[in-house]
Amino acid sequence: MTHFPLLKGISTDTFFKSFLINAFCVAVISSTAIEMRYVLTDKNNNTYKIFNYFLPGADLNEWQVIIITFLTAFLSAFLVYHIFYLLIGYGTGMLGVPFKQIRNYKYTKM
Repeated sequence: MTHFPLLKGISTDTFFKSFLINAFCVAVISSTAIEMRYVLTDKNNNTYKIFNYFLPGADLNEWQVIIITFLTAFLSAFLVYHIFYLLIGYGTGMLGVPFKQIRNYKYTKM
């Protein structure tokens, strides 16, 4: 008895569904990175104060903000793709499929 993926009704068996789900994942990741960058522009924000406490200097410089934003995007991508893998099994096709099998995929089910 398997409990994976958790949601059985949603699948990525067509290119269209895969593109939609990936677009949603990328939107969540991008939004997270953009919001972190926005939060780090306000010196009165608690998140800014936490990073400023642990990193050297009086204020966060541009490179520190870039690195924090990159790490936020990377970690949120890692988290979002793992969540979607557990929920609907998304990403299993990214493991590499021979080209002759890719030609047989349908863009939409008709």
